[in-house]
Amino acid sequence: MTPSYKAIIPYRIKAWLKGRRRQLLLRRGISAFLDAPSAAADSPRVLSDLIRGWGNEEWSAHREYLEACLTAVRNTSGTVLECGSGLTTLLCGALAQEQGRQYIALEHSDVWAARVESFLNRFGISGVQLVRTPLRSYGAADWYDLTEANLPETFGLVICDGPPGSTPGGRSGLAVAVGSCLQKGCVIMLDDTHRSEEHALAERWRDELPAALSFHGKQGRFARLEVQQSDVLAQRPVVHPGPSV
Repeated sequence: MTPSYKAIIPYRIKAWLKGRRRQLLLRRGISAFLDAPSAAADSPRVLSDLIRGWGNEEWSAHREYLEACLTAVRNTSGTVLECGSGLTTLLCGALAQEQGRQYIALEHSDVWAARVESFLNRFGISGVQLVRTPLRSYGAADWYDLTEANLPETFGLVICDGPPGSTPGGRSGLAVAVGSCLQKGCVIMLDDTHRSEEHALAERWRDELPAALSFHGKQGRFARLEVQQSDVLAQRPVVHPGPSV
């Protein structure tokens, strides 16, 4: 019986071939996307190529969430704030750049930030401000340290896929740290709401911000919230980060 080619090809060669294929898919996908970001955002093939080429399928944004984030960029205005960085940073950042909007991405992992930054530089996505900053305690939750971030006064869109779910307080630090910067009509795209912690957080923000809430994707994997009352948020003081505690 003739053995399959997979059994013959050494592991290292297979890994190299797999890596090369991912590089080609990513290069092809990014090139297609940057040629016409608005049109490519509607192409399932381009987005699928990009997700496979990014090579982090377990943690990379699933296509439904990625499509929803791109739609949110097109349908909102004002500065975009992204919590955590990755493939969404490249694509949503390129689309925001096409619109002439400010795009800020917060990342606490130096290794991950270096990877994302290398791709931003390689593909000329200059409109993204990638802020490397550690997590620190805000009392009720740990979140990104904003001491050196120099953020704008308001945001029109927040893409919330970080910090990691294992962080004390999960992702609830967003409202604690920058709740007063979420302008009326600000859209928050919250990923991973198929998990009980993020699902409960979405419902909490619905009541506290307050915001209109809807769940989307298979098993409600992500949520879309739209801030309803800017006057409520205006009464909240902006948190001025101090030393970590």
